[in-house]
Amino acid sequence: MSQISNLVVSKYQQAYALLYNELLFQAKDLILMESWRLKDDLDLEDFGGSWLSYPSNSEFLEGAELALFRRIQGNAELRAMFLTKAKDGSIILYPRVMAIYEAHA
Repeated sequence: MSQISNLVVSKYQQAYALLYNELLFQAKDLILMESWRLKDDLDLEDFGGSWLSYPSNSEFLEGAELALFRRIQGNAELRAMFLTKAKDGSIILYPRVMAIYEAHA
């Protein structure tokens, strides 16, 4: 039975490392998402309804849409990897690198 517990712990540690170390760029300042606090209504009549747009979750998601972008902006190594100049001189996310990141995610 301890093998099952060890397997669960191992898989959790792998998932945690993948999420926080790789996908969230080791951002220690992000508020951890507590899934048990999120609300969802599986009976929504609107196709495509999501917990992301569910009004009761707005307090947990405020500012989250730009969290990774702020992390990239605040780290010189990530800026060099992800940001580039557009033809008009503005700073944009490098499309090729973003495609790789999205595929990895």
